[in-house]
Amino acid sequence: DWTTITQSARAKQWAIEEDTYLTQQADRVVVVSDSLCEKKRQQRQDVVLVPNGVDAQRYAAVSHRTLTPHTKTQGWTHPVLGYTGMLHADRFDIELTRELARRFPQGTLALVGPNLLDGTRLERLLSEPNIRVTGPVPHHELPNIMTAFDVCIVPNLLNAFSESQNPL
Repeated sequence: DWTTITQSARAKQWAIEEDTYLTQQADRVVVVSDSLCEKKRQQRQDVVLVPNGVDAQRYAAVSHRTLTPHTKTQGWTHPVLGYTGMLHADRFDIELTRELARRFPQGTLALVGPNLLDGTRLERLLSEPNIRVTGPVPHHELPNIMTAFDVCIVPNLLNAFSESQNPL
């Protein structure tokens, strides 16, 4: 729910107006989370909930460790706690991630995906020596990255924005 992110009052009002307009004018409204479904059903009853899915076949080799690890994973020490997704200040729990890094100093916390954090927040993350931020990776390369993960994590903040999502 992009109307819930931190933004100026003007931007928030615009997002709310555009979201309301599109919800009312669309032929069909499809959402990925229960909270979005609830919110949209206040505007119209025919909202369809389709949670995100995954092509399990595509990622089966990850759990079997039969893929060649991506070159970006070179130098990562185990255990590797890995996250794939957007680094966004309203969604990603920086302090939880830093705490994980401190509790597993022998391992690597790998954060794979687009970075939308400002410089100060990114610096806080990178102040932990075992955190690696790769930036975006093409979708077809994710299995080769994830084959290096020992554990997959989703360190989201608990707020209206993250509750409106359905992680893949």
